[in-house]
Amino acid sequence: MPSYLKKDIAQDSLLGHSLRALYDPAPQYREGHMISLGYHGLRDVRELAAFIAGVLPQALERFLQGRVAQPVDDTPPHLRPKWLATLSKPSDGG
Repeated sequence: MPSYLKKDIAQDSLLGHSLRALYDPAPQYREGHMISLGYHGLRDVRELAAFIAGVLPQALERFLQGRVAQPVDDTPPHLRPKWLATLSKPSDGG
């Protein structure tokens, strides 16, 4: 990470979040998080396909059992749109 970005990367802002996602060598993943992937070459696509092929059977099994991960919203409160707060929360399957 370039030293001139250290102040910006530490901020709880869209810029800070984007920089952390860009420069974090091992981003943390929790079940239910959405991850965006960008690939830049054939090797990247092959690695992604191998990863998906490796986890797909377990994911399908969990889905068929009805065990589906709930999305995790870790958006800082000051970055959430006000209209989003007015929507009702999804039920827990009941």
